[in-house]
Amino acid sequence: MKKLLREILKEITPTEEEHELEKRIIERIKKKLEKMGVRPVLVGSLAKDTDLRGDKDIDIFIMFHKDVSRGNWRKGPWR
Repeated sequence: MKKLLREILKEITPTEEEHELEKRIIERIKKKLEKMGVRPVLVGSLAKDTDLRGDKDIDIFIMFHKDVSRGNWRKGPWR
């Protein structure tokens, strides 16, 4: 049973190449968001290291400073 579980984990665990590509993509996105004056927070399976090989999405929460009003948020550079 343990051998089977190890084999399954080996098949579904992302490769080192996938991890490196993910890291580069995430860093590029985070840098662009930070230039816009917001704080990106990586969440979801990539943040928890529970993502699956070949099945990717990037979940990022965007934290605005508390002084940003809803009107300014809607007019921001991300629109």
